[in-house]
Amino acid sequence: MQIDTVLWDWNGTLLDDVDAAVSGMNDLLSRYGKPLTSRQEYREMIDIPVINYYRKLFDFEQTPFAELASGFMEGYDRYVQSADLMRGARETLKFLHESGVRQIIVSSFHEATLHGYLRRFGIEDYFEAVSGAGNYISEGKIERARALFKKLGICPERTLSVGDMVHDYELSQELGTQCILIPNGQQSEEKLRMTGAQIEKDLNAIFGLVRGRGKSILTNSKEFAQ
Repeated sequence: MQIDTVLWDWNGTLLDDVDAAVSGMNDLLSRYGKPLTSRQEYREMIDIPVINYYRKLFDFEQTPFAELASGFMEGYDRYVQSADLMRGARETLKFLHESGVRQIIVSSFHEATLHGYLRRFGIEDYFEAVSGAGNYISEGKIERARALFKKLGICPERTLSVGDMVHDYELSQELGTQCILIPNGQQSEEKLRMTGAQIEKDLNAIFGLVRGRGKSILTNSKEFAQ
């Protein structure tokens, strides 16, 4: 069976924004007199839903989560202006598009802002559909992805999910899709490997996978891990 759809995550998968996120978080931590974080620590601690990450660092009785999330985005928006796509992203998206593979994005990121980034990088036309959160608080992806699959008539068994976080694996399991995780994004490789999902070094691996070379993407990721 061939893969005919790729379900993409955005932040840390297609967009190389980890450094922007770390810088934005350090601005926020500094503002509230908290110890600064490092890239390594951030990638170890980040979680979805993102409120769980903030809970590790802040007391919500003193500072409401919505205020913290808004403050983070102020800094992140400044730093992300210099962020680029992940290595191999543009070439991979073009290859899949020209190969007739459907591509969709389901992201925890604010949808209107996400569309702006896609236009900025000139890649918006590669995607049949884009689903993002309605605000900046990283709302759930699973329900929106399931609704999008139903709307577009997407077959989960013929879909490859690509992400950079444990939650992307959880999403693929809920939907019944194949899954690969890329360990150079928001979450550490150690955490990703704990899922048992197929791990690939970078997005260039998708060329061979969709063409049917390399490790099989037709095996359920739980079975693959055994």
